[in-house]
Amino acid sequence: MSSLKLPAKSGNLLLPKKYEVFDVIAIGLPGNLALLRKNGGTLTLPFVNIDKGANNVECLTFKVENSGTIPKALNDKYPDIVSLKGVETTIGANTVRFDYDGVSMNIAVVMDGINYLYAPYKVKKKTYYLLFRKTDNNGSSRPAR
Repeated sequence: MSSLKLPAKSGNLLLPKKYEVFDVIAIGLPGNLALLRKNGGTLTLPFVNIDKGANNVECLTFKVENSGTIPKALNDKYPDIVSLKGVETTIGANTVRFDYDGVSMNIAVVMDGINYLYAPYKVKKKTYYLLFRKTDNNGSSRPAR
């Protein structure tokens, strides 16, 4: 996936040192996320071992629930905003935090004690999601200096 050539900088964001690129088809995403926020359930994410490359894609399934960080009154007023937390169904030590603001997602996964981020990266009018180790962050989830 990271064979896709992205510009080194997009707005105030920079590419991380090592990353994989995902293209998300968001059809039905807001409704499904709202159901997960309300009822809990499972969320499956593609995952790539950054060191082994795109040929090592696997799926991680997490049992998720509302994170509780957004008060119910705000959730009712802004139903597209979703904040979930969860644990992997096979290895409970692996965790996920999933935030959606109605437009884009920010996801943090702790897998085998390593922090990974999925962060939006806009190129023209297209949003891609970069998966990278937090330690490889080069400004992709914060403004460049």
